[in-house]
Amino acid sequence: MSGFRNLLIFLMIIPLAIVLGYQVASGTTMGYAAVGLCILFVSIPFLLRYYEPLFVLSVNSAFMVPILPGQPEVKMLLGLFVIGLAIVDRTINKKDRFAMPAGIFHSMLFLAVVIVATMLGREGFGSRALGSDLWGAGKYVDLFKAFVILFAFSAIRIPPEKAQLYMMLFFLGAVSHSLSNVVYSLGTDFMWLFYFLPTQSAALQHVGESMGYGGVVRLTGVAFSCMAIIYVMLARYGLNGIVNTWKFWRILIFGGAIVLSMLGGYRAVLILIALVIFFQFFFEGLHRTAALPIYACIFVVAGLLTVANIQKMPLAVQRSLSFLPVEIDSVAASDASGTLEWRLEIWKTVIKEIPDYFWLGKGFAYKGVDYQLTFEMVQKGILKAYEHVLIDGAYHHGLLTIIIPLGIWGIIGFFWFAIKSFRVIYFNYSHSPPELKKINTLILSYFATSLLFYCTLYGQFHLDFVTFTSLLGFSLALNRSARENEKARMLLQKQASMQEEAEGQEPLPGSEPDVKSPVFA
Repeated sequence: MSGFRNLLIFLMIIPLAIVLGYQVASGTTMGYAAVGLCILFVSIPFLLRYYEPLFVLSVNSAFMVPILPGQPEVKMLLGLFVIGLAIVDRTINKKDRFAMPAGIFHSMLFLAVVIVATMLGREGFGSRALGSDLWGAGKYVDLFKAFVILFAFSAIRIPPEKAQLYMMLFFLGAVSHSLSNVVYSLGTDFMWLFYFLPTQSAALQHVGESMGYGGVVRLTGVAFSCMAIIYVMLARYGLNGIVNTWKFWRILIFGGAIVLSMLGGYRAVLILIALVIFFQFFFEGLHRTAALPIYACIFVVAGLLTVANIQKMPLAVQRSLSFLPVEIDSVAASDASGTLEWRLEIWKTVIKEIPDYFWLGKGFAYKGVDYQLTFEMVQKGILKAYEHVLIDGAYHHGLLTIIIPLGIWGIIGFFWFAIKSFRVIYFNYSHSPPELKKINTLILSYFATSLLFYCTLYGQFHLDFVTFTSLLGFSLALNRSARENEKARMLLQKQASMQEEAEGQEPLPGSEPDVKSPVFA
């Protein structure tokens, strides 16, 4: 019977393999779709078993699905899968609900209405992948992805005993961004992997290498990976556990990750890391201890060593440090100052357009022909270097990328969401159980840093909104079990006090806690 079963399996697999091989060789969209459906069908048992850790791992990853129009990211598809399972489970188990605080839900609903109303009142959706003359649908998809990730996180719960594992999955998924630089360095034999990976990091690396010494080679993916390592160490050990310990390998890895993160050539990366460390220092309460002189000495020593050797560092590292009052190579200085002046010119021009789109935003769709022609004239020097940016809406400032596309209503919705989210994350931090304290502290520091940086220095709404929703969602999923256990404990205490009152006994002082939290009511 075993041999007959194996023969039957082979008789089914071989024709299927021939058909799929022909479909792949044909190179048609339908062929790739057929292969993708077969892979999905075979992987359903695996997804049903491990969909939660896979979704958490995918949230900060860079992988895409090439067989679908527009090449959607894996995180969005897994998020939809999680939401679908939660809806099906909700029809069976009425007690299992989405753990979405009311204030967060209302703010997200308001933002969704603003986005849809603006889209319908202006140019529409505009999808180049679906054959439209209008571009910009990717930004609407990015915002939809942010909504999906938050609702998917609200449908799962992370057990406290697995908190460290899920934390590492959540942050270390960003290491996949470095694969773009790795694939480019490996050569043309591995270029097919770019079907599954974004190419922006490789493009920046190629531009720098093609210009020889006159170009700044920027390893963007390496920078994102190092940031992920820094966040994991802060969430696992805390800032005090990294510095104030005899385990010197921690501070060596931490410092090495900071240095390597500067290979991306982004000033923003170094500023973000510095702000996270700053907030982490205060949220851990280290400012109330004798640790302040220790950290001040470390900062001074690191600064002196950097200034003394900055001329010997790669151009990308010097570009990352160009916001400091230090002398750097002229190539890196010119490259950095050029982008700064470019952004300032964009902001001066875009601010004048705010009255035109104050009540009804511009939307995210734009005419592809206009963008292409403008970009060509910019390349030829006929128009200013930022003219094409005014069409596609990449204004490089967080609030400008909200008020121009979505009007004042987008600003109201965003700050409504941001305030409610910060309140929830701070509540989880201040009422955190000991086993989750370090992770909740890092989430609060990261959220505060991202919000401050987004509102002041740099931001793109369609790209950064997913950062806020993913951090909030991870905080909700991480603290859901602890919060439910605490509510159950409070309920038992209340029932015990009521039973004591019924028996004629005086209730214990403080034994009637408020079961409902104002944050999650």
